[in-house]
Amino acid sequence: MLRASVKGHTWVGGCDGTKWNWSARLRIFIYLFLAMSLLTKGTCVGAACRVALVVCCCSLAWLLGATLAHMLANASEHGEMRYLAQLRGEMRYSGQLRAPPRPSHNRCGLMSQCSRSEFAFSVFSGAGTDHYPRVCLDDRMIMSRNRNNVGRGINIVGINSVTGEVTDSRVFDMWGHDCADEVVQYLESVTDGTILFMASHDEASTYTNEKVRAALGQLGSTKINELRFRDSWVLVTAKGYSLGRTYEQIVHKDEAVHHVGDWPMEAQTEGCLSHRT
Repeated sequence: MLRASVKGHTWVGGCDGTKWNWSARLRIFIYLFLAMSLLTKGTCVGAACRVALVVCCCSLAWLLGATLAHMLANASEHGEMRYLAQLRGEMRYSGQLRAPPRPSHNRCGLMSQCSRSEFAFSVFSGAGTDHYPRVCLDDRMIMSRNRNNVGRGINIVGINSVTGEVTDSRVFDMWGHDCADEVVQYLESVTDGTILFMASHDEASTYTNEKVRAALGQLGSTKINELRFRDSWVLVTAKGYSLGRTYEQIVHKDEAVHHVGDWPMEAQTEGCLSHRT
C-alpha cells in the first residue's frame, strides 16, 4: 500500500499516514455550521424553503471554502519559500553549520547560478518530527508538507528529465510498516529518464533492509548502507542514466553536533541538473 501520484496528484495508501487538506476541512466545517444553523433556528417555516436555503448556502460555502483554502495554501507556500530562503544562509552538512553569503537571485537560492538548460534544485531531509522534507526545483516546491506528499520514512518525488514535470510522488513509512518489497518494486518500475529526489523524515532505517539498500545502491547511492536509526539522509539520482556526479548526504544522529530534539539536523544537497533532450 502506497501513496502515489501522477502528474502531481497524490493518492494515499497504507504505507503512510492519511492527511486531509485545508480545503476539505474548511468546506466540511462551513457546511455543518450553516446546515445546523438553518435547521435548528427555523429560518424558514416551510420544509421546502428550508431545504432550498440549505442547498443555496452550501453552494456559497463551497465557493467560500475553496477561496479561503486557496488563500491559506498560498500563504503557506510563501511561508515555505521564506523558510527555504532562511536556510539558504546555512549549509548543513554532517551537523556543521556554516553561513556563507548566498545570492538571493539564484533559483532555489543556490550558491552558484544554473544555466537556462539546467534545473536548479535544493533538497532538505526532515529534522525531528515537525520539520518536514522539502524539495525545491527551479523555485517551485515540489515536495513539502503543504504539498501533502511527505511523511515518516523515505520520501521520493520524480520528475521528467526533459520537461521538469513532476511525474510521481511516494512516501514509504519505513518505521510503521514493512514496505521494503514495495520500495524495491517501485524503484524497479520507475521509467528510465526519471530524476528522483529522495529525503528521509523522522525514522527511515528500520525496514530499510538489504534489498532496499541494494536497489538504492544500483541507482547510485554510496551512503545508504550507512543509514542508521533516525539519521538524516538525502539523495538525488536518475534512472537509466548518470547525472555525472553523486548528490547525496547523510547526517548521523550520534555524530551530529546540532540536533532537533533526539534527531540530527537536516541533511542537504543542491546543484544544477542538465535538461535531457
